[in-house]
Amino acid sequence: MVSGYLEGLKQTADPYVLERILQSAEVTSKEMEEARSKRVEAIRAFKEMAGKFDILIAPTVPIIAPMLSDIDSNLEKIGSQLSQNTRAVNWVDGCAATIPMNTYDTPGTGLMLFGRAGSDWHVLEMASLIDKVIAPARVKA
Repeated sequence: MVSGYLEGLKQTADPYVLERILQSAEVTSKEMEEARSKRVEAIRAFKEMAGKFDILIAPTVPIIAPMLSDIDSNLEKIGSQLSQNTRAVNWVDGCAATIPMNTYDTPGTGLMLFGRAGSDWHVLEMASLIDKVIAPARVKA
């Protein structure tokens, strides 16, 4: 069943995501257990740290969003860059919302607001409030 599912993914999935899935077949049980242990500790530490703040803010991606054609020619490097900040929030079981910061005719940039697990509604409320401040600048530029 899994091999049939993977064959279907090879036809329809995003190539970067598919590559990450296929890489998981090479992970040993020991490596998986070590990663799980590290993640449990990371979640604990993030929950403690994030609890000291109303909201945490970072760029959604650490680079200005590239053109799709540029991603296709350099998928491994750019794909990893595009997902590094959001993967970090996922790794620590956080929740996040992104607010667009660019005008309609400029390359995409986003502001990611995030918090610990279970703070979803608070993160969304803060994102809505901050978007009301940022939105006029997007329209005027």
